[in-house]
Amino acid sequence: MSAASLATRGLKLRGLAIRLVARPRAEPLYGRQTNQVRGYPRGYRLEELGTFTPGCPVPHHRAAPADSNQDSADSTT
Repeated sequence: MSAASLATRGLKLRGLAIRLVARPRAEPLYGRQTNQVRGYPRGYRLEELGTFTPGCPVPHHRAAPADSNQDSADSTT
């Protein structure tokens, strides 16, 4: 049995156990009531978001590679 199959079966068994043992909530639990949702409590500015520095992250100043096919074609003529 593969690890993925074992993990899938384990998760299904866990779900079944929770379904049979746990009682339903009297009131719903919303995501904003948990500490796991961090968000931006003091707001944000668009220019402060993202992972890249301003400008394009791809370098465009590379030299073009020499085409070896063109050199061999010139030598045969």
